[in-house]
Amino acid sequence: MSKRRQSTLISPQINLQLHCHSELILQLSLHNQMAEAILLRPTLDDWLVDDGQIIAPITSLEPAYIYLFPGGTASFKLGITVPSLLPVGTILKSWLRFPGVLTPAIPIQLQVISSAQQKNQSQVVEFPVVVTFPPSGDGTRLANLDQTTGGIINLISRLIDLDKIPSRWLGKELLVLLCQKGEEYSQTQSGRNLLNRLRCTRFFQNGVIAFTQAQIPQWLCQSLTTTQAGQKGILESWEQWLLSLAQTDLEVGESNREICVPPLLIDDFASKVGMSADRWFAGIVLGLALVSPQIANIINAIATQSPDHSVTEHEQAIQVTYSLTTGLPLLDLITARWLVVELLLILAQKGDEYAQTTPGSQLLNQLSRTRFGKNGIIAFASAQIPRWLLISQSAAQAYQASQSNQMQPRGLLAQAQAWLWSLIPKDFHLGQINNTIFVPDASMSVFVAEMGMDAQRWFLDMILGLSLVSPRIAAILNAIAALAPTPSTQTPPAQIILSDVLGEDKPILR
Repeated sequence: MSKRRQSTLISPQINLQLHCHSELILQLSLHNQMAEAILLRPTLDDWLVDDGQIIAPITSLEPAYIYLFPGGTASFKLGITVPSLLPVGTILKSWLRFPGVLTPAIPIQLQVISSAQQKNQSQVVEFPVVVTFPPSGDGTRLANLDQTTGGIINLISRLIDLDKIPSRWLGKELLVLLCQKGEEYSQTQSGRNLLNRLRCTRFFQNGVIAFTQAQIPQWLCQSLTTTQAGQKGILESWEQWLLSLAQTDLEVGESNREICVPPLLIDDFASKVGMSADRWFAGIVLGLALVSPQIANIINAIATQSPDHSVTEHEQAIQVTYSLTTGLPLLDLITARWLVVELLLILAQKGDEYAQTTPGSQLLNQLSRTRFGKNGIIAFASAQIPRWLLISQSAAQAYQASQSNQMQPRGLLAQAQAWLWSLIPKDFHLGQINNTIFVPDASMSVFVAEMGMDAQRWFLDMILGLSLVSPRIAAILNAIAALAPTPSTQTPPAQIILSDVLGEDKPILR
């Protein structure tokens, strides 16, 4: 039996009477009146029974999370199963929370009005709840923040978000984007030739078998369905923040013409690829070859293998599949913060190298003279991004050292790289491939120490690194750089040299 309660809560509190083993569905309607985007992921505390007993709740949440932009609205469906085998009259208490966004919890109190034996009384109760961020009376100050404070708080809130979402949500977006770029590359003559040669190798056969057996296409599409739900993804929301730096002067709050960029639409692309393990693996490998010249060299070397149409070695196929299926759950256990730190450090290091070249130095010089460059430096310095990076890297190194020995790869990217190269047949040798690209080494620690707390260098190096791996970002940055003001050609004032009149044998006053 389904029953819908019509009451809606503006100042939420939930007090209901339900049958044992019924399901309560909270229809959450959320409104963001804050100046910054917020990440919402409702959680429910353990049930506290009136006799002091604690019971873990059984819940379901659709979607898994939502990025809610200023002025936006969104909906969640939170399903809560009332615990069974409880005496009639039992009162259960819990609290609905929005970690990092809403400090006070929303109290929930349920009273059991029938026992588990009365199965015909089971019901599904839908209860609408309206929540506004910030709560009534607290929003005036936040909603009216000036552009400087609002932009910086937006960045700080996004850093906090990274501690609340699992790496899986960011990892799957990166994989879909890589596959999308790889598919586009496969439509070119050089990409098509490379793919045709790769398909004949045992490396490619191993990868397709592992993707099929580990059900990677299903995992990717299911993850997208869970986390997208018609909302902007993590990467698109960060891209939007980055582009906002070119639209507003953070020092005076002056808004300029908005820059419009097409959405990423990664969920549409994933639907098009569907459940083809061959297309997913091929696209991801070609995408990696596009963003990294080092990986491209290795992939091209693999493609020079003599065509092998035999069945893939059974033991190796089993091993790589097992490694993949056991490694994926790590993405749910490790927060996105650690994956983001790995990515940002690599981007900054590659961007710093690019800055030493003529085109990189020219782009750096132009961007540093734009409103975009100045805003980014202000935001990075105010949000203490350099300090956040140094602390995060130090913590990650300490954790990795405690969990692994010197012979094991460290970090998510290093483990992903090690798995990719494990697909290579054992009788094919590529040299020192384990020391390339993503494995942390002494040079990274030296680089981080050298960068220190220089917010200007961190920001500009990171965006230069982004331009190397994303043609989309590169085109945007070049358009912004073209608007840079012409360097000043004024002759600097002549240096004034003061005479030592006290040491001269002359009168001070004439």
